Amino acid sequence: MLETLNTLGGANGIGRDDIVENRFVGMKSRGCYETPGGTIMLKGHRAMESLTLDREVMHLKDELMPRLQHVNGTVRLKLYKGNVMVVGRKSETDSLFDESIATFEDDK
Repeated sequence: MLETLNTLGGANGIGRDDIVENRFVGMKSRGCYETPGGTIMLKGHRAMESLTLDREVMHLKDELMPRLQHVNGTVRLKLYKGNVMVVGRKSETDSLFDESIATFEDDK
């Protein structure tokens, strides 16, 4: 999957980053990196987290992320001119979204 996403993302200019870092010895270092597949996978994973994890769990996840991070579902992404856009997400088993109570429309 990563190889395919690298090819698709690279063709769409996704995952390019130019950063300046502080080095341990006290100097600055500039690096240019390309991670198209990883960028796409991270965007999809975060979209699924937004559907399946509540606010408190999201904060806890940030603390525990190096050890554990599991979500379940499908995310549809669109790649265009260096952007990764979420165009759909669903989780049949773990979704916390309930359309019947998540509306801003008047109840009838």
